[in-house]
Amino acid sequence: MAVRFTSIKAYQELIDEGVDVTQDERALAAILKHSRPVSRRQIAMTAGLETSAVPRCVGRLIRDRLVVEFEPAPCPITGRLVAPVGLAS
Repeated sequence: MAVRFTSIKAYQELIDEGVDVTQDERALAAILKHSRPVSRRQIAMTAGLETSAVPRCVGRLIRDRLVVEFEPAPCPITGRLVAPVGLAS
C-alpha cells in the first residue's frame, strides 16, 4: 500500500505494526508531515533514515512526480543553502 493512498495516521500504524515500508514511502511520509517544503536533512530526521539515503529517495519521488524541488533557501537545521522539496501540486 503506497503512502500517498493512506493518511499519515494509517501510515504510522503500519510502521507500528511492523509492516514493511520502503525508504521512499518513509521519505514521502516525512514530507507529508510538514506543511511546507523541507530540506533533505529534515526528511532524514523525521523519517529516521540515514542522511545518505534521502537524496536517492527524493530523486525517485521527483522522477515519479510526487514531489518537486523549490528555490534554494537556508536549511533550518544547518543554515546552509539547500533546495527544499514539497508535494507536487
